[in-house]
Order: sequence, then structure tokens, then C-alpha cells
Amino acid sequence: SYYNQNTSGSSGNSGIPILDLLNGLLSTPGGGVTATHGAVTGAQINTSGGTAGISSMFTEQANQSNANTSKPKAFVNIIFFDEQFKAVDYKISMVGSNSSIKEHFADLQNLTVPKNGYVYIYCSNEYSMNQLERRHLTLRTHLKRFAAGQARC
Repeated sequence: SYYNQNTSGSSGNSGIPILDLLNGLLSTPGGGVTATHGAVTGAQINTSGGTAGISSMFTEQANQSNANTSKPKAFVNIIFFDEQFKAVDYKISMVGSNSSIKEHFADLQNLTVPKNGYVYIYCSNEYSMNQLERRHLTLRTHLKRFAAGQARC
């Protein structure tokens, strides 16, 4: 990833609601989830038991962002869901320094799938767009079914 901060001052971060994240997961190209499980909605899986892992991920993102106040709150995210769409694990990689290219491979390689289910990979940016110029981000959102113990997703 690469970014260039155009202005200085407060970050202007704006959080991502969990329901929006779940709806994004369910609307991935190819309809992988709904093709396998029928009509599933974000509201159906937006329960405390189903989203505790996502809440933990958001907390870790906030902690990393608070420790790196000169960087935007922008991450490459990987969330593992079980077959009932409960978030069971996650990995995140924050953007690098201003005007520097960061390879996220070192942070996100050799991952082991914790349970049978799905993995959702996406980029998040909670930074005000008028303060941030984003370039060179080559990642598509993916939802893929995996079996427990599978590595290198």
C-alpha cells in the first residue's frame, strides 16, 4: 500500500459499523455465501456471539492507530468465519509511513485457518478522504471457503 498525507492536523477517522462490514461480506462477487447457505443477511449474523471477533479486531485497529497517530487508520484485514458466520480469528496490517510503499506480505503470510468456514479479505480506510491521497493498492475483496488447518490462504 501507499498513501500521501496532503494536510496535517487531526485525523478525522470515521468508524466502520459492523453491520456494514457484514453486508459487504455477503455481497462479494459471485455470491459465495448466499449460493451455499441461501438467503443470509448481515442482520441475522450481527449478534454479540457472531461479531465478538470483529469487535476485537476493531479494538486492535484502534490501539495500533492510537500508537501511530501520524498514520491514517487504514489496514489490510483478514477475518476468518466459521460455517455459521461467527468471526473466529483475524489478522490486520496497518499502512506504512507517509509516502512510502509497504508490502503487507510479512504481516499476513503463512496463516492457518482455525476452523472450517470462510475467509474475508478487504481493505479499510477510516481517514477523511480530503486529507489522504491513496495510490498503489492492489487488493480485491475475496470471500473463500476453507477447511480448518489449511495454511497459506
